Amino acid sequence: MKTTKQKQNIKNVTRWRIRAKQKLVDICGGECVLCGYDKCIRALEFHHLDKKQKEFGISQLGHTLSFSRAVEEIQKCIMVCANCHREIHDGLVNTSEIKPTFNEDIASVYLNEINLNRTKRRKQDTCRCGALKYADQHFCSKKCAGLNRKPTKIKITDDQLVRLYEKCKNYEKVGRQFGVTGAAIKRRLRKMKF
Repeated sequence: MKTTKQKQNIKNVTRWRIRAKQKLVDICGGECVLCGYDKCIRALEFHHLDKKQKEFGISQLGHTLSFSRAVEEIQKCIMVCANCHREIHDGLVNTSEIKPTFNEDIASVYLNEINLNRTKRRKQDTCRCGALKYADQHFCSKKCAGLNRKPTKIKITDDQLVRLYEKCKNYEKVGRQFGVTGAAIKRRLRKMKF
């Protein structure tokens, strides 16, 4: 059973794919290059003119690639309706004379819009290690976070720790005296089977 967050993620990806396809269709002229069909966006497909240059299928299910990669890929394609696409693959239509209708101006507008939204969303800052990180993050990566964490050793004998705990009866108070958490004191006392 999917959680509410998983369901929301699925909806977000579906919305993103619809918006991305609309933008890709706009970049390629908004209609079938063979018959001019433009009624239903779901019936418009991208056909690679040279199969050797094809890196991935634009409309394949399960692919969630960056918009910029999709724009690079559609430069190798023509946009056709589903009927014309089937006719091309059955050899009824010759595509050797057809040129892609890729509009560089519209593509650059959409790509700039995406880059602008990315920079607006999150401010960048510098991590302790010198690398870039987002301002709302403590470290630039998990690796960097692990490097900055140093295990703290409690410099006290077991007997002294037991007496101190019996006096306070509070893990947190004892931990504060040594710069560690109450959980660290509790773990050490458990190891001693106290």
